[in-house]
Amino acid sequence: MQRTTGYSVLVLLSGLLAPALPAAELVKGTPGVPLPSNATVSKFDPSLWQCDRGFSREGAACIGVAIPAGGHLEASGSEFGCDRGFRKEGSGCVRVSIPAHAYLSSDGGGSQWRCEAGFVERGGACVVMVVPPNAYTFETAYDSGWACNRGFKKLDAGCQPITLPPNSSLTRAGDDWDCRRGFARVADTCVKVDVPANGYLLSSGRAWQCERGYIRDGTRCIALEVPERGFLDYSGNEWRCAEGFERKTNACVKQQR
Repeated sequence: MQRTTGYSVLVLLSGLLAPALPAAELVKGTPGVPLPSNATVSKFDPSLWQCDRGFSREGAACIGVAIPAGGHLEASGSEFGCDRGFRKEGSGCVRVSIPAHAYLSSDGGGSQWRCEAGFVERGGACVVMVVPPNAYTFETAYDSGWACNRGFKKLDAGCQPITLPPNSSLTRAGDDWDCRRGFARVADTCVKVDVPANGYLLSSGRAWQCERGYIRDGTRCIALEVPERGFLDYSGNEWRCAEGFERKTNACVKQQR
């Protein structure tokens, strides 16, 4: 029995793990009609055939893929694509014209351009971006432009300073303000949240709730009266009747069977 060497196993695994190329179109053959030139019978179904790599099907024939200057054969093997810096136009590849202060981007497979930071596209050209005071330019993979500094907010074409009312602070983004814990925003002010006896401030810091065993009554917390054979529910601000009893107004009465 032939031994499998470590190299053979490595080659076998490499073949199994390698990414598969897109399969060419399979065509149903016609009995008695010979296989067209530059075609191969399917390994899995002898009644099917496909064009060889570098050829594409036109009717019952396999025609060579014409690759223009600045182009290449795609992974499918049946069509051409344009190289980076070229774009597809009809049956050819045209070089992308990049204006001053621009660069070839990765968008569209390298067939598009973007303006450099500090410039903006206007009519196919890159012009200097007008940046107002208290602003800065930015550029990401998806967008570019200008934004206001922290403590300012965008208004029309400029940056307006944010006025902080008492007991407030800037938000994480820095383009707005929010009230500190224990205060609630009302119009352009921060109003103190008055927590009554037997109440507590919620995690948001902008509202309150009654403690367990109490119920809200306007701006105060009153003790919840639990009747005989009743118990506080999971919220702690309401009660339910024990099993076998039902609620009737403010009492728990035995269920009728």
